[in-house]
Formats: sequence, C-alpha cells, structure tokens
Amino acid sequence: MNTEFQELIDEFIRVRRDLLGLVDDSRDALEQVTMPSQAADDYTLVHHLIEHGMDCMRINCAHDDEARWGRMIAHLRRAEEATGRMCRVLMDLAGPKLRTGPLEPGPAVVKVKPTCDPFGRVVRPARVWLSAQESPRQAPAPGDAAFELPAAFLTALAVGDRLQFADARQAKRVLSVVALTADGVWVESTRTCYITADVNLRASREGVGTVADTCIGPVPHLETPIALATGDQLTLTRGLTPGRPAASDRLGHVLTPATIGCTSPR
Repeated sequence: MNTEFQELIDEFIRVRRDLLGLVDDSRDALEQVTMPSQAADDYTLVHHLIEHGMDCMRINCAHDDEARWGRMIAHLRRAEEATGRMCRVLMDLAGPKLRTGPLEPGPAVVKVKPTCDPFGRVVRPARVWLSAQESPRQAPAPGDAAFELPAAFLTALAVGDRLQFADARQAKRVLSVVALTADGVWVESTRTCYITADVNLRASREGVGTVADTCIGPVPHLETPIALATGDQLTLTRGLTPGRPAASDRLGHVLTPATIGCTSPR
C-alpha cells in the first residue's frame, strides 16, 4: 500500500472518529440515525435508539424548528446518562429551497363525465354530490364532482326528480336525483356536462312540473399546466407573478414563451 493511499485512509478514520466517535471492538461500523419529528416529544424513542447502538443523532434542520431540535438533544443527553453511552449530534443544515411560483388559474368550470366502454356506451353514470351552502358536507363516498347549493333547494328534492339545465356549451343536460341523505343529495348524469357558476338548475317532478330552481354557486378554477418539450423556452421571472403557458398562433408558432416566477430572485 503506497504512502499517499495510507494517508487518505488515516484521514478518513480521523474524520470518522471526530464526527462519530470510536468504533466498538464488537462492531464493524457506527450507527447514525436521522430523527423523526416525534423524537422531540418521545423520550422513550430516543432512549430505545441509544440502547440499540445509535452512535450519532442526525437532526435534519430542513424540518421542525429550534425548539423541537432542542428537545431532541435534551432527550439524548438524558438517555446518555441513563445508559452510560455517548452519542454525538449532527445538525444537518438546510440549504436554499429554490421553488417555482404560482400558476395563472384556468377557467372556472367542472367537467362531469360518465364512464363509457370502448364503443362509447355508458357503463357508469357520473355521480355528483350536492350539499347545502349553509353547512357544506363532504361526500360520504367517492364521486365525480361536488357542488354547494341552497339548503331550501335541496330539501325540495325527491328521488326521481330531474335537474334540467343548459351547460357551458348551451347543451341541454339532466342530473337525476338518485339518493337523499341527511348531509346531501346524490345525482347522476349519463352525458358529459361542463358546469360553470352561471348554470341555472330547474328541478322538475313527473306529474308535478317544476318544484324548485337555483343557480350553481362558485366552482373551482382548473389548473393551467405549463407543458414543455425539448428545445422550448421557459422564462424565469424574479417576482412571483403567476406563470402562464406559451402563447402561440394558429400554426403553432410561439408568440411569447412560457413564464414562471422563482422564489429566489438571485
């Protein structure tokens, strides 16, 4: 073994000793354990780790805060006294967190679509949950969409009622009431609908006619992703002005490139 290589090994052993301590004769390696957040409030966890051979407590400073880090170390010192073992502490400092900024919101519209087979035949209607604006409730089971409507409108409904409306494309659509619960109403659609906040619902019942009507309330905005391919240009801005996709002409030529903000102006 040449002298230079031996010096590298000796330096490695020295650094390892300074950081982690001496290796016990009964073991070939030292154990470093990264602390979970619960170590700040669970002394038993830290004591258990010391008992089972932890030689270095690593605290990831990208998580938690100074108070929690202090409690982790206090638990460690207490466990050292109880077990007679020594354990070093490694504080892993967080580096800069570079993040992209927000995106421009897309249109406020909800697409409600039934499940169809390869031939376009409906195999499962779209299922929509309606709850009261005054006291919204989560759907008790998975659904395809959810809206909040006036409680007076919902209490006027009965199973079998039809909620008729013209969607965002002015296509005539129907939501059929299939179940009433204490928390809301389930309706179904066998046709694709595009629903916006200005859609008017008219509830009708066979042999009775219109029983209630209302407008759909606010609906969430769609996300506007920025799709990029190899060679595309993306402009990073110093501020956090909402980003947007590239603007192109009818032939697909880029007029202005996509932009997005950056959390670090530097």
